[in-house]
Amino acid sequence: PEGLSEQKIKKSGDGLRLTFRETPDILKTLGRDKGNRILVGFAAETENILENAVEKARQKNLDLVCANQVGLADRGFGSDTNAISIVMPDGSHEEFGPAPKYEIAMAILDKVKSLIG
Repeated sequence: PEGLSEQKIKKSGDGLRLTFRETPDILKTLGRDKGNRILVGFAAETENILENAVEKARQKNLDLVCANQVGLADRGFGSDTNAISIVMPDGSHEEFGPAPKYEIAMAILDKVKSLIG
C-alpha cells in the first residue's frame, strides 16, 4: 500500500479505500543487466496471450517467456496439470500441454538448454 497506519483504522461507515503503488520491476532490471545469461520470464494472462508474451520479452530483454492462460479449471493454480506457450521475442512459439506440471517444467528446461547450446 501507498500509506501506512500506526494504529488500527476504525470503521467510519464511509468505506475504506486503499491506494497501491507499483513495486520495482525486478525482471526488467535483470534484463537490462543480464550480460550473457539466459533470462526466462513467466506470464499469467487472461487475453492476448501470445501478443502480451512477445511484448514482455521485448520490453524486459528476455530470452523466452512461458505464458499460460489463467482461469481454466483443468490447469494452472490448484491443478496438477498445466499448458503453456514458450514464446520467443521474435514471436515464434511452441505449445506444451495440457500435461503434468513436471513435464511442463522439463519442457522449459529443455528449451533453455537449447539456447545455451
